[in-house]
Amino acid sequence: MSSARLRRVNREIADCANDTQSDVQVEMVDESPFHLIGTFPGPPNSPYEDGVFKVDIAVPEDQWTPVYTLKSTLMSLRSLLCSPEPNDPQDAEVAKHYMTDQASYEETAREWTRTYAQANTNTAGARGTDAARLAGVSPELAAEYINMGFPEDAVLATLRRLNVRGANVQNISKDEVVNELLRSQS
Repeated sequence: MSSARLRRVNREIADCANDTQSDVQVEMVDESPFHLIGTFPGPPNSPYEDGVFKVDIAVPEDQWTPVYTLKSTLMSLRSLLCSPEPNDPQDAEVAKHYMTDQASYEETAREWTRTYAQANTNTAGARGTDAARLAGVSPELAAEYINMGFPEDAVLATLRRLNVRGANVQNISKDEVVNELLRSQS
């Protein structure tokens, strides 16, 4: 099976390299065909359009199927960025954000794309980027609670957990947020 697996993976790597239409690329890590980095651009007309997304791929010895290729898997990931599935989410909190305030969700997606998915950056990180915006909450609102003496990480976690963002800000009282912050501190 090992030689068949090697031939198959090498063929798929070559297929990605020769296909100029799909916009997906695959590169070996440390010259291993079983550890790869897949790359694809964000879809146009989406909050992800200016990003370049990198996926760390480990090709398993057994749990794989010929139905999926490296290229089709990367293209499927890219299509999920175009058509989120909030009713079958990979992250329930992100799905909740999408369903309750799509404009805020899209702004957060754009910010994360600028921060984590730029073509010329090799390290992920939010250097110089406001943590509140990355959390998808209003920096001004977060500052109110931080100025009350609550730690920034607790404030951001609480605001996210209570979904205090976008139009939903009006539905959550400041007392509710303070009480939740006090509970989380005890």
